[in-house]
Amino acid sequence: MEDSGEKAGQIMARILILGKPSSEREGLALFMEFVGHECSSADSLQDALRLLAEDSFHLVLADPAVGDATSEQMLQSLKGAASSAMVMILAEESASATGTEAVITSPLTSVQSVTPQYPPVRKGEAFLFLLPEEDSLKMLADLPQSPGLLNKLGLLHQSQQKYKAAEQLYQRALDLCKQSARDQERDSASILMNLASLYHEQKRYAEAEPLYRRSLELAEKVHGPGHTKVARRLRRLAEIYRILGKEQEAEPIHARLKQIG
Repeated sequence: MEDSGEKAGQIMARILILGKPSSEREGLALFMEFVGHECSSADSLQDALRLLAEDSFHLVLADPAVGDATSEQMLQSLKGAASSAMVMILAEESASATGTEAVITSPLTSVQSVTPQYPPVRKGEAFLFLLPEEDSLKMLADLPQSPGLLNKLGLLHQSQQKYKAAEQLYQRALDLCKQSARDQERDSASILMNLASLYHEQKRYAEAEPLYRRSLELAEKVHGPGHTKVARRLRRLAEIYRILGKEQEAEPIHARLKQIG
């Protein structure tokens, strides 16, 4: 990868974006090109592997919803085709509030079963070439205004501890959900989870608690009470209650988690 201090207008990185054709994918490419990178797109994992064989890329941003492969299989295939490229699987939610994992596939998310054959993308290396926080915020008005896109951009900024930009992106995404005429409960559940995770990571526990609770309510409605995403929110809420000394509130959550298994 070229030095991130290059002059504006020069290509800082060549990025391959793997995802179904959508305004969200095009918006992500637009953001990267605003920053100064060169972007290519692939509609399927097979297309991405072909492009990686034909050309060199510094970074692959992949949507795990493409095709039937799991995130782990997708990561292994992409790293197998281009071992020197960094790969990030763009999940819609962070799976950790503490940022302690070493392997990054989606921001703050680890794939523990990836074999040592595939070098991990480590914290601090995953997105070195984002604009400084203040410049990223200035670009917000020029981006396609979709909750899904802004949510993913928030995760990318959060992964680099650009908290002010991430918070504004999440807040804007929530505002768009409220303004939309269509049902946005699934998007809202994800965005609320990520904003709560951001506050959790910053030790803003009192602000994180109500967001986790609201995200839990929406996830139960959308996915059902026994879903893994519901369990994830229950664990996060129990952790917040423990930190805040609310052990009585945490007890029924632990009991429920045992039932979910």
